[in-house]
Amino acid sequence: MIIFIVLSAAVADISPNFIDAKTILNQPPQQFAKSMENQHFRSKKIAKLNKHQEDISKPDYFPNTELKSKLLSKEMQGMSKELLEDHFQLYDGYITNANKLLATLRNFSTEKEYRTDRRRRLAFEVNGILMHELYFENLTPEETQPSENVKDFFLNRFGTIDNLFEDLREVGSTRGVGWVAVMHDTTTNNTYINWVEEHQLGMLVNMEPLLVLDCWEHAFIKDYGASGRPSFFEASLKRIDWNVVEKRINAVKNGMSVTRSS
Repeated sequence: MIIFIVLSAAVADISPNFIDAKTILNQPPQQFAKSMENQHFRSKKIAKLNKHQEDISKPDYFPNTELKSKLLSKEMQGMSKELLEDHFQLYDGYITNANKLLATLRNFSTEKEYRTDRRRRLAFEVNGILMHELYFENLTPEETQPSENVKDFFLNRFGTIDNLFEDLREVGSTRGVGWVAVMHDTTTNNTYINWVEEHQLGMLVNMEPLLVLDCWEHAFIKDYGASGRPSFFEASLKRIDWNVVEKRINAVKNGMSVTRSS
């Protein structure tokens, strides 16, 4: 009786399509053993599926609270606390949406056509996280200046820091929403200033980001209005954390990748 009850419960938990427990118990010994083996195999399979369901729901990305603390630790000239708080809230939204999207793509019970369509959003959501973290990291409320090491690095490509700023302003005037990205190609040892549309369009492959500046409206509209990007961009240039830029330059000089702040 105890065996029958336990077996019945196990069968009921696994699938309604399994053979009735009473039928299994009335089978000849050899067939009974085979049935029990099948039940065990199916139980393990169900357990694996449940484990997979738990795994696909685990988030891949988490907010970097240190970046928020750094930028909100004191007043930052050119960017209000309210502007920065709104910007971090939007950054949190990218993390939420990226984690949801990745869970959807890992869930093979979702319709294939739906997953295929949603996959097109992956670069937008994930790069939305990474670009913001690179941007927040290379901003500072402190006054910093480019070191001689930084100036020497940009000398071959731009000649002077002033020329670098002029190129940054030129790219920053590009119509549309996106980013100004200073990218370094370690294979040719060249440095480019690139316009990245949205978060992913125009991103140069296999290049290292040395400096990124946000030109989306949400980055400035609260303080500067809809047409205030030029003024905001000038304020951003004064808020560059050249210590972070130098850290990234030293990384590429030593053959290392530039990683987002962790």
